[in-house]
Amino acid sequence: MSREEAKGIIKSVLKILADSYDSARAFACIVHKDSYPGRDPVELAFEDLCSRFDIYLSNLRDSG
Repeated sequence: MSREEAKGIIKSVLKILADSYDSARAFACIVHKDSYPGRDPVELAFEDLCSRFDIYLSNLRDSG
């Protein structure tokens, strides 16, 4: 996929989110594979997304 195709996909997803419910949330992360030699990038991404979701839920709970 070219850089422009990737940008187009990202813009399309962001447009869908912008047009969705006010309560909709998106979580994303990027893993620079070279920075984590010997580690599974999918596992790293999953852990990061779970952590972000947990923080989001904690913030919801704390705000009432």
